[in-house]
Amino acid sequence: MFSYIKSVLGYNTCDIYFCHCNVPYVNTSDISKQHWALFFNWKDKNLVYELGKNQGLITPSCTEGEPTPIYTRVLLSSATQVDPDAVHEAAMNCSLNGQPYSAGWNNCQQWTEEIANKLEIPLQYDKISGVPAFIAHLLPVTSVNLKR
Repeated sequence: MFSYIKSVLGYNTCDIYFCHCNVPYVNTSDISKQHWALFFNWKDKNLVYELGKNQGLITPSCTEGEPTPIYTRVLLSSATQVDPDAVHEAAMNCSLNGQPYSAGWNNCQQWTEEIANKLEIPLQYDKISGVPAFIAHLLPVTSVNLKR
């Protein structure tokens, strides 16, 4: 496994945020059913990476600037040394790109998790709910899956 996150001089320092928001057809407080994205906040550049769709197929989407106000942000990592080109490469080479989109599978949650894993952004998983621990406390009790 190779590491995109470097602790050497010459790479840009950024804050990395997990972003989530309701989608028009699902209004829920259950974060596991909301739209997910990653926001990278460098000193000289801000980029939002998220799953896009083109004719029902997953495509990577990159928007320059701040996330829209509908997003809620959760800081994942502060002052992280990460190369913007590496982030772009990870998004462009996601294994879900080109696959049919499905709200239940092949969705923005899996896409965002894969990008975070490729960049070695730590996503510890909650053992009860099975979702990243940094958002598990945001889930309503009704969404908890008890794993056996």
